[in-house]
Amino acid sequence: RKKRHFILSDKLNLICPTAWRELTQNQLRYVFSLIGSGLYSAVEIKTLLLIRLADIVILGRERDGVSCCVEVGRHRTFFFLSTWQVHSFLRQMSFVDSFEELGCRLEVIQGFKAVGVIPRELIFIDYLNCEKYYQLFLQQKQPEYVCKLAGLLYRDSMGNIAEFQSLEPEEITGVVYWYGYIKACMAKAFPHFFKPLQAEVSEYFDIVGVMDAQIRALTDGDITKEDAVFNKSCWRALTELNQKAREAEEFRKKYGNR
Repeated sequence: RKKRHFILSDKLNLICPTAWRELTQNQLRYVFSLIGSGLYSAVEIKTLLLIRLADIVILGRERDGVSCCVEVGRHRTFFFLSTWQVHSFLRQMSFVDSFEELGCRLEVIQGFKAVGVIPRELIFIDYLNCEKYYQLFLQQKQPEYVCKLAGLLYRDSMGNIAEFQSLEPEEITGVVYWYGYIKACMAKAFPHFFKPLQAEVSEYFDIVGVMDAQIRALTDGDITKEDAVFNKSCWRALTELNQKAREAEEFRKKYGNR
């Protein structure tokens, strides 16, 4: 239910979302449209969000601020926002600077429904392909890779992988932010397996090599086990990879690199 502005002790209290999870789907799409347009600075994005999310109507500009009004109950309340007040309020919009606390996503894109916010139900091969397309997008900035990534994260009514010929800018941003959030959650859940890459290494990230290494680790090099591994829950597979990485760390600490 939408929270309403109110007046207390002759002071107007403006109510506005302060976290990703407080946004409605329409608001979330609006945020992603601003970010994905590439037209606005970080401050401009937050200012536009403050106006939209707090339902502020701008009546006129003055040298030191703007004349505004909002609905309070069934009546309009008029007030003046000075420039310093606007900048102060923008701190409430700081959550849009990062996807690490996203905790939500666009639930439907072009009629296809999203999998879980943390998609534990994805099979391992789908996770590997998600990672491949995400890394390719980061390297080449080609939107077709996001379409492929979105196809794995959105499904039809039968659970089949979606097919997207193109995505709107806000949909591209939404998918990239969502998968970034997924990776951040996985890094916290599996700290031994997910390690930050050094700058000189990440520039030449070998996607295929990393995927092959993960598959070999789970199959012990036995190709007859690959189908079973590919169809395993990604969360279960990552749990096993994290355990193997932890054991390898303990071995190196005890015996060195020999």
